[in-house]
This record gives sequence, structure tokens and C-alpha cells, in this order.
Amino acid sequence: PRYERLKSKGPTGQGGKYAYSVLIHEFKQGKGGKRQSVPTSTALEAADGAWSDIQSSQNAVAAKALYRLCGEQPMQHILPSPYRELWLAWDRAQLEAQAAQDSGAAAEEEEFAA
Repeated sequence: PRYERLKSKGPTGQGGKYAYSVLIHEFKQGKGGKRQSVPTSTALEAADGAWSDIQSSQNAVAAKALYRLCGEQPMQHILPSPYRELWLAWDRAQLEAQAAQDSGAAAEEEEFAA
């Protein structure tokens, strides 16, 4: 992985001053059945905060990249705090977004049926 320093996006007053993005290579099925390496960049959102030291910031963005790759697996059980709490927050946000999307689709179906 390659880390790049970003401008801190955390709320002022939290003491966080480091934010990073990470570039990883995902392997995907390409044309002709060949596996291709596709570079994928991941960065923390403002809600994920900024971190007080470089190592913590890099670990947090690595956790986000891991979540993007295998978020449906219960990896939070092996992560130390505070990265476990980040993982759980990303899970909650994903569930809330899915619930909002499902309720919006159900309302459209009801409206169409009426």
C-alpha cells in the first residue's frame, strides 16, 4: 500500500492533525478471464476524524480499505480500539443507508400501486 497525507478534515478542537489516504491494488477479473490489478484509493471521511499521530491515521485508513474489501465479514472482532469503533460506525452507516433505500423503494411501490 501507498499512503498519501491529506489536509486534516477533523472538527477543530479534537486535536487531530493527520489524515491519510491509501492506494491499494485490488485484483479483479479482466477481459479474457485474466486477473488484473486495479489501483483503488481509499480516504477517511470527515466524520471519521483526523488523528493525532501519523501511525494512527495510517492504521485508520488501512482499516477503511479493509472494510471496503471485506466489510461483510466480522473483522471488527480482531481490530483494536479505536479502529473497531470505526468499523462498527461504518456498519451502522451502511445499514442505515440500506434501510433508507429500502423504505424509499417500498414507498415508490405503494405510490405506483395506488
